[in-house]
Amino acid sequence: MPTLTGYTLNSKHEGVSLSTYFRFMRDTMPVGRPGSLQEQTYADVLAYLLKMHGAPAGDHELAVMDARFANITIEKKPK
Repeated sequence: MPTLTGYTLNSKHEGVSLSTYFRFMRDTMPVGRPGSLQEQTYADVLAYLLKMHGAPAGDHELAVMDARFANITIEKKPK
C-alpha cells in the first residue's frame, strides 16, 4: 500500500493547493465509496496527513473547505 505522506505528497501533490487536494480526497476516497464521508471527516483526515507530513499545527481546527485552503499549497516534507 502506498504511503499518503512523504514521497507521495512531495512528488504527486507538491504545489497543489489544499482546496484542490481536499477535492481530490473527497472525489476518490475511500476506495469503492468516494465521497461517502462527511466533509468534516475529510478535513480531519487532511489535517492528520499534513501533521504526519511535518506541517506545523494551527491555532484552530481545520474547517471544511475553509476559503484559506486556496492560498495554502503542499510543500516538500521538511527533512
